[in-house]
Amino acid sequence: MSKEDGKLTEEKFKQIKEGMTLEEVFNIVGLEGKVISETGTDGDSNHTVIYEFETAGAFSTANMTFQDNKIINKTQIGLSSQL
Repeated sequence: MSKEDGKLTEEKFKQIKEGMTLEEVFNIVGLEGKVISETGTDGDSNHTVIYEFETAGAFSTANMTFQDNKIINKTQIGLSSQL
């Protein structure tokens, strides 16, 4: 196992596109993210969840926002292909 297994890298981040499902994103990253915010009710079209993902970089972070189980926004700070 590499130290990147289950962690979000710059390469994985670039593969994630708007409209992907939660499952597709989790499969790319290799691990589920941690819920940091949730509004609405599961199954409702306005159900919005923000996940934080563990990253491969020491001083980096990444969050992704899903609405109706599809990604609508992704942000990262400090992800780099240089580890």
